[in-house]
Amino acid sequence: MKRYHFLLLSCVPQLAAAQVDTAMHTDSAARITREIPPVVVSAYGYSRTLRQTPASVIAIDAAQLGRYSNTTPLQAINAMPGVRMEERSPGSYRLNVRGTALRSPFGVRNTKIYYNDIPLTDPSGFSYFSQIGFFNIASLQLIKGPGSSLYGAGTGGVMHINSLNADTVTGGRAFYEMGSYGLVTTASEARLCGPGGSRQVIRMQRVNSSGYRDRSEMTRTGLSWDGIITQRGKTEIRTTFLYNELNYGTPGALTLAEYQADPRMARPAANGVPGAIESRAQVLQRNLLAGFTTMYQLGPALRNTTTLYTSYTTLKNPTIRNYSRTIEPHSGGRTTFSYTPAVKEGRLQVLAGSEVQYGNVFARTYTNVDGNAGILQSDDETGNYQYSGFVQATWGFRRWMPEVGISVTRYGTTIERFSAPAFSGARDHDINVSPRMAVSYNVTRQYYAYASAAKGFSPPTSAELLPTGSSMNMALRPEEGWNYELGSKGNISPRFSYDVGVFYFGLMNAIVLRKTLAGGDEYINAGATKQIGVEAMINYRSRNDGAHMIWLNDSWLSYTGYDMRYKDLVQVATDLSGNRLPGVAPHTVAAGIDLASRQGFVLALTYFFSDRLPLNDMNTTYADAYHILDTRLSYQEDIGRVSGRVFIGANNLLDQRYSLGNDINAAGGRYYNAAPGINFYAGLVAEYHR
Repeated sequence: MKRYHFLLLSCVPQLAAAQVDTAMHTDSAARITREIPPVVVSAYGYSRTLRQTPASVIAIDAAQLGRYSNTTPLQAINAMPGVRMEERSPGSYRLNVRGTALRSPFGVRNTKIYYNDIPLTDPSGFSYFSQIGFFNIASLQLIKGPGSSLYGAGTGGVMHINSLNADTVTGGRAFYEMGSYGLVTTASEARLCGPGGSRQVIRMQRVNSSGYRDRSEMTRTGLSWDGIITQRGKTEIRTTFLYNELNYGTPGALTLAEYQADPRMARPAANGVPGAIESRAQVLQRNLLAGFTTMYQLGPALRNTTTLYTSYTTLKNPTIRNYSRTIEPHSGGRTTFSYTPAVKEGRLQVLAGSEVQYGNVFARTYTNVDGNAGILQSDDETGNYQYSGFVQATWGFRRWMPEVGISVTRYGTTIERFSAPAFSGARDHDINVSPRMAVSYNVTRQYYAYASAAKGFSPPTSAELLPTGSSMNMALRPEEGWNYELGSKGNISPRFSYDVGVFYFGLMNAIVLRKTLAGGDEYINAGATKQIGVEAMINYRSRNDGAHMIWLNDSWLSYTGYDMRYKDLVQVATDLSGNRLPGVAPHTVAAGIDLASRQGFVLALTYFFSDRLPLNDMNTTYADAYHILDTRLSYQEDIGRVSGRVFIGANNLLDQRYSLGNDINAAGGRYYNAAPGINFYAGLVAEYHR
């Protein structure tokens, strides 16, 4: 393995991860600290500044990603209000956007994800977020709340991930990091840029970790190619190829007594059910994503963007219950016409288009014989389709920017079981109509206020119709509801910005996960929910006049406050209406400061607080509140066209015991998946740019 790392670093003189750390340091003190620049986002298909956008949107760039260990975007995402990225074990990620993790045992559901404009989310609504390596993320934008009016199914939000920066230049990078619990990360990148904005980028990355807990080892290998080709200023073609191999152990959730006695242990055998070690519980995942996007200027006011893609996933998953093998291909496309006619006043943009997806899931389940497939238990084939058409109009005039959109979506599922007892069924859902109305108002030059109302829906995924803990559930209904939001964004001064919003979301037919004693999953529609929240973030950058050796380069504070409850939930004879939604903390706080020096040192300090949160619908068990403190120190030196950077960091300096991904509504009280205690890392980056 050491020989492999040496060859990777020495044979590829180009460097890793164009996004990492570059904004954290330059050789000029005057360039380190600057006024807060306007953040441009493309939420709802309209390119504008973040403060002009009539929606709650978070944007994460290179500087925010580079403040932490360059292994996962988890810490950068969790610094933002309204979203929580969870990790039950290394490599096993969930996204909880405004309480959407109620139905996610692993992976991402209820949030639509696009990677370079390609739908990462399959037609049933499931996303393998874990197939995206850290170095594939140059920037990330997340629309919070329903985006169904333009993006199809999903009540949680819409995430756009871009793998290329606009300022990419010819050159390369190499990256090496090592840390606690056997962590070793290596990556390399080669970049070739041509005239007119054309560029090609090839990346390779590998992560190894022995894990904090027993049976939580992880290995990730990724290879990607991203390209942009421009022709005569009218046509742009973007190509994407992404291959990922991910193997990680699944130690299983612990009871409170086990968690308190030894948080590093894997789930032990109990009551005739084998433990995670005996079962060799793990996930062996392979993902391939390939596609291209063409952007063509059809006329002075008309532009078309069309994406075609294909995706292929294989998954082997020995668990304490069984052994499953699945093959999941899906393909599709999206086309959007953008029309910006000349109007007497302001700017009018009309979007119209459609998105089509079709996919299959071929799943076989066997008995688990020491981590190998035994006797066949079930043999299923699932087909999913989703077709949507949408139209949206945005008019910016004087101080106003109203926006109105609507989509019409048809989706369905077919299921056939070939093993005994054989079964076949189909579910064609009614056509769903999802409108959205929003408006932004420029109160003064630096202050904006916005309001929006949007309907969202989310059908059950294939894994929810065919769960591991029960039989087929074709009666499971889609979630749907209306979201209402008010907010304000702006700059109090050139160096002080703010973003605050409040929302109310009423969800009907909420899909809720329950865990069986043997660790299986089953899902029910749990009636209605009432979700109220406030999300706020402020950012301040101090002035650097060159008179100080050390100064405050950047500081920020985010707050999330939620009151999310069941409005209508009855279990057998028990009325749980009014109980808090499990897995959602009433209060979370994140804060950070960056200190910079003339000599090239940058010190980043980050604090995160999570309030206690309920772990079941009954609200009888709570996870404790916790405080996390992280730090990172980096130094950069530039010599001509070559630059080098070294860094060292520590996570969980307070050595808190906490669970970063709880199993909600778990039978037998198995809720807890312990996160690492205090841990350290260090690394170096070398870069050449022409």
